[in-house]
Amino acid sequence: MLLHKDKNLFEQTIFQVAKRSGIESGIIEKDYYVSLLLKELSQTLPSMIFKGGTSLSKCHKVIKRFSEDIDITLDENHLSQGNRKSVKTAIVNACEKLGFSISNLDDIKSRKDFNHYKIEYSGLFMIDGLKPDIEIDTIFSIRSFPYEQKMATSIIYDYLHEMGLDEFIDTYELLPYPVNTQSIDRTFIDKVFALCDYYLEGKTKERSRHLYDIYKLYPLLSDYDVIRTLAKETRDARLNSPFCESANSTKDINVLLQEIIDKEYYRIDYKENTTILLYDDISYEDAITVLAKVISKKLF
Repeated sequence: MLLHKDKNLFEQTIFQVAKRSGIESGIIEKDYYVSLLLKELSQTLPSMIFKGGTSLSKCHKVIKRFSEDIDITLDENHLSQGNRKSVKTAIVNACEKLGFSISNLDDIKSRKDFNHYKIEYSGLFMIDGLKPDIEIDTIFSIRSFPYEQKMATSIIYDYLHEMGLDEFIDTYELLPYPVNTQSIDRTFIDKVFALCDYYLEGKTKERSRHLYDIYKLYPLLSDYDVIRTLAKETRDARLNSPFCESANSTKDINVLLQEIIDKEYYRIDYKENTTILLYDDISYEDAITVLAKVISKKLF
């Protein structure tokens, strides 16, 4: 039985986890539904690759930030139009099974390289700064590599497991599940490029979260020479996307990062939007220091 089917028990569980963890109830609830949806998709799409910020919290367990979107693609051997259509079918079927609705389904076109799904769920808790829906982005124009299989969990599972409530976890189907997940090294590189892309596009709102992620990922990088090689390969892969201006060979990533530092481009958004989603005491002043380190190592 799924936990949310027992509304009272679901609410009580969220309250207890919130009290123990210090994480807002609305975040815990939404994370639960994100986990359910991701689990359904991973079981029906074996060639799916999970990427982005949510993969860092749910699978790699390296950030203490709630990431409410699901970013997915397919491995490079399964990018045909038929496989892309199967992704849409899987998302629609998963939402129907879980009782969710897709508010913008008419806008979704399987042939497109990028689709953005807005999925409505019946939430008991809402907080400022939290989107009212779950968003899934499917991106097929940028190859995702390397990746590995990781176990995904929910916040509720993490804290119940810590408390030794394994029978409860099993009864309410809260166990971890395997997901093909993009590597930490590649996700770090993608986020540096993304930070520069949004800077070039003049966008700041809800983009500074990448700065926090880069700060957390930098100490975990495998090897600087490996990163330099992977950064070149990633630049080539991102050239296929119209959204990745910074991948152009005329753009110097180190120059762009220095401009972001000097102009304090993401300061306001970090304080107004990213901080709300953190259960980590990392200020803008702390996070911005990582960009100078990236520049000094000449990783890009």
